[in-house]
Amino acid sequence: MTSNIRETLDENDCHDEVKDTAISPPRDVPRFEWDIRNLEYVLEVDDNLVCAICRCPFVSPIRLRCEHVFCEDCLSETFNHQQEATKTCPSCRRPADEFVRPAHRIIQHILDDLQVKCPLHLLGCPEIVSRGAVQTHIDHYCGYETTACPLESCTGNVPRRLADGSCLHQWTSCPDCGDSIMQLAMARHQQKFCPAIVVDCPYCSDRMQKAELTPHISNKCPAAIIACPASPYGCAHTGPCSAMESHTSTCPLMKLAPFLAQQDARMQEHALALKQLQRKAQLHDDFLDTVRDTLSELPPPPPPPPHGDPADAAAPVGPFTSPASHLLHLHESLREELGRVARAVSDLDAKTDLGFLNGSLRQKEEMAHRDAALAQ
Repeated sequence: MTSNIRETLDENDCHDEVKDTAISPPRDVPRFEWDIRNLEYVLEVDDNLVCAICRCPFVSPIRLRCEHVFCEDCLSETFNHQQEATKTCPSCRRPADEFVRPAHRIIQHILDDLQVKCPLHLLGCPEIVSRGAVQTHIDHYCGYETTACPLESCTGNVPRRLADGSCLHQWTSCPDCGDSIMQLAMARHQQKFCPAIVVDCPYCSDRMQKAELTPHISNKCPAAIIACPASPYGCAHTGPCSAMESHTSTCPLMKLAPFLAQQDARMQEHALALKQLQRKAQLHDDFLDTVRDTLSELPPPPPPPPHGDPADAAAPVGPFTSPASHLLHLHESLREELGRVARAVSDLDAKTDLGFLNGSLRQKEEMAHRDAALAQ
């Protein structure tokens, strides 16, 4: 089925696919492999640009006759798992075989213009590029992508930002501690690991090796300025680590922090459940549209036989007199199910609002009691 989709796309290609042209390096350099679905987007992507199967922004989007759009690989995988001879749309279940078309050109342009972080941002690359230019950025401009060493006789690789004409794979002595370090790792060694570099803590003025400074400030330094643990819930207090325990014992928000954390977790669960119910309601709406379209294409039912016709008396009595009656019954059943889903969504909204209101009232009462106790 995958080959059929690709053949159909080749025959009906209606937009120019943007492809990056990579220049082959002069020597065999391992190329960084990245997955477009693992890109980190700067802004939240609109739901209309997200595939309903993989829940990621479209990759090679294609559309069906029913105008639903999916990733090419996702739809091919779905079709391969469908047992029916006629393939159906994963969203509305309408027949979809032989009606695969590329998505409109504007969708591909919008996807290519989405701003993403460089795939090597975890290594330090700060660049923000459009999704359609990621491969060009990595192949030619990213300073953290590896490239061949400038020295022709050297078989090693270096980051592009350090390929300044000299080989960095030679071993040399650290000027501070005397350890034998490769020139490529010398800067990192001197910044974090060199035992001879001693620095002062900016808070307590204790002297220590540079590699120990960050753990000291995070865990041990009593003079380090930190924020109250209840700062996510509105407490703006900051102070030395040694005095934070006395503050937390009197902070009203700190006492409410476990309750507020539970409320946040419940709100997230309710939002997720609401989104799933909305998705289910949308699927029911799509199916109802399919049923209406099918009913509109059926021929009108034949007129009923005259009263007293012997053939009418001899006809077997079944649950449905025609396919149209069956579809009408199915339509009414789906309408009832859709009503139940809508009522469930309304009940969930009401429960969420009531829980939030009750929690707010309890918080106000507890804060009033604390204020009264402090005033005494």
